[in-house]
Amino acid sequence: MSADFREAFLMIRDQYRALKIEPACLKSVALFDKWIIVFDTKGQAGMAFAFAGEHAVYGNLRDDEAMIRFQPYVGKPLFDLAERLIPEQGILMRAFCLAVLNTLSQPLLSAEHLERDYSLIPEDMGFLRKEDVVTVVGYGGIVKNIVGKCRELHVLDMRPLVSLQILSVGETVTRGPAGILFHTGEDCEKVIPVSDVLLLTGCTLVNGTFHELRNLAEKARVVGMFGPSAQLSPAYLTSRNVNYISSCRVRDAKLLSDKIMGILPGEDILQGHLEHFAIRSRK
Repeated sequence: MSADFREAFLMIRDQYRALKIEPACLKSVALFDKWIIVFDTKGQAGMAFAFAGEHAVYGNLRDDEAMIRFQPYVGKPLFDLAERLIPEQGILMRAFCLAVLNTLSQPLLSAEHLERDYSLIPEDMGFLRKEDVVTVVGYGGIVKNIVGKCRELHVLDMRPLVSLQILSVGETVTRGPAGILFHTGEDCEKVIPVSDVLLLTGCTLVNGTFHELRNLAEKARVVGMFGPSAQLSPAYLTSRNVNYISSCRVRDAKLLSDKIMGILPGEDILQGHLEHFAIRSRK
């Protein structure tokens, strides 16, 4: 299961060498809410989804002692920590490893690099066609850019469907939101192969389902990845036949790091700290 992260690690390392990028060291790691964020000594940060809170489909994964045992890596090269984490098992350690790889990917997500190698596009899904069947794996904010723009919109999610749907009981019983067909993960082999557009949450990198789901998209014109967990080197993702990426960069890692320890209930600490981007492969 660690082969995918090993491949990403090697590709990122090769990109650093080719571009003569000086690697950063680990500054700190924050585990909170449903995120792991890794901060480096060059003022950069990368993050990954930790399947917590309402997304705790694997049970309670919070393990502070498991995280604390990596404290000796503070001040050490991030590549060393990534290499140490790659063989680790379990969702929490995979989330940690992806957060490290996403932090290492930050220099590769600069506007300069993205504009040189990819087409920067608006996040409004302008590539959708009215006749498209679209499948989104992971119900989230991206859906608002799709509803009403295609023939069918399917959403696959691991959470109980009743937690995602709206129920209205009046003279009739109605479930919404309108225009969305919800499915459990068990329907992936039925829905994905007939999709014209497949959009995968970056969380599929964490739980290791990315390659399996991508390979089901036999006829898809567009295969995309979205969300903060999708900060991984675009060169790696496009080499795995992903041709659309919608993700983000942390604007000011130091400011975000300073604020994290003061999070209050109900506060969205990430609001205003993320700079979003969307790219298409030119191939």
